[in-house]
Amino acid sequence: MGREIDIEKIDLLSLSILVLLYENKSATMTSKALKIPAPKISRCLKQLRDTFGNELFVRQRYGMHPNEFADEVYPIARHIIDAAKAFNKLDPHVQKSRQDYPIAIPDAISCTMMRSLINLIYDKEHPLSISLELWNTNAINEVLCGNLSFAIFCHYSRDQLTAYSDKLDVIPIKKMENMYLLSREGHPILEGDISFERIADYPFVYTEFGKPEQRASAFQRFCLGEGIPLRTEITIRNVSSLIDHLINSDALALTSYSSLYDKFSEIPELHSCKLARRETDRLLAKFPCSTLYLIKMKGVEDPHLDWLVKRVIKVIDAGLD
Repeated sequence: MGREIDIEKIDLLSLSILVLLYENKSATMTSKALKIPAPKISRCLKQLRDTFGNELFVRQRYGMHPNEFADEVYPIARHIIDAAKAFNKLDPHVQKSRQDYPIAIPDAISCTMMRSLINLIYDKEHPLSISLELWNTNAINEVLCGNLSFAIFCHYSRDQLTAYSDKLDVIPIKKMENMYLLSREGHPILEGDISFERIADYPFVYTEFGKPEQRASAFQRFCLGEGIPLRTEITIRNVSSLIDHLINSDALALTSYSSLYDKFSEIPELHSCKLARRETDRLLAKFPCSTLYLIKMKGVEDPHLDWLVKRVIKVIDAGLD
């Protein structure tokens, strides 16, 4: 039997820190989201570690990564924080000075646009705050249940979204028509022309960020249809984990997010390049490109939310190629 945990030493702020660290893998982002200084983040995390008798997170080169015990603690902490937010709904006559809007955005976007998104909360005419949630395949249901104000995600076919058209507004943001190769700096593939056949010579990392359907990527299906042997090594849906893996291996990843191209270009140990149009057209000739969408509940009358939706769309559209 494990050691008994003294729950009286666990406070909501510390749990909020744990939840945000787990979701964002960043103490800096957590500090900004909660508007508290970094030293306090460290003190609260130390208190949690002492209380649980476990490190919870491991500091790596590009962020704080949860361990297996944190994987068990997170859903409980997330439930407690979500339940505590219900206190704000007890009295409908009490107005919060700043309305909170929880939104889900793929990690591949927020990794380079965090500052632009955070700046939205400083608009004096629209007193609001945003909670950036960890995007997951349940995001559509979270919007339908009212747990998210809106969500951003990718989809290959708008026709498949018609099932939600009576409940959700589905707003297209941008077609993802380009492909980008992600690798470590000095990778052998960079020495010549890059083709899908050459990419398939190396271990492949599946990195479909922000897609609700669980299926193979267009590239994986293309290789299967063309008889190109491809070894999919691992699935990674977190940018910091993807960075750590590619730096230390000969694996390759493909993405349609130019934001990941930008992120990798900032890191000396990594390389990113845009695939030639002829290669991308080979893929698009067989499979439609995905489109980035914003979804929100129909019939919600909230001028602050309407403003936030328009601004987030503008930020994302301007930040993606």
